[in-house]
Amino acid sequence: MRMTNGILVNTVKRNISRNLYQLGKYDNQLATYKRINKPSDDPVGLVDVLRLSSRLQENAQFQANAADARSWLESTDSA
Repeated sequence: MRMTNGILVNTVKRNISRNLYQLGKYDNQLATYKRINKPSDDPVGLVDVLRLSSRLQENAQFQANAADARSWLESTDSA
């Protein structure tokens, strides 16, 4: 296959464009301190993040419920 200057130039431009896109993506990750900034960055990772976030909320609610139960038991015991 014959390689013309046009093919070489288009290949170089495509590679430069792809590298600039990756550079922008990594720059955004550094600026926000987040690996996932939008769902298309890592769909599987996003599911893990949402699952962990849900678990953290459940744990916080459990701790609040335990604190309420303890205060209720203390007030009942003192009565």
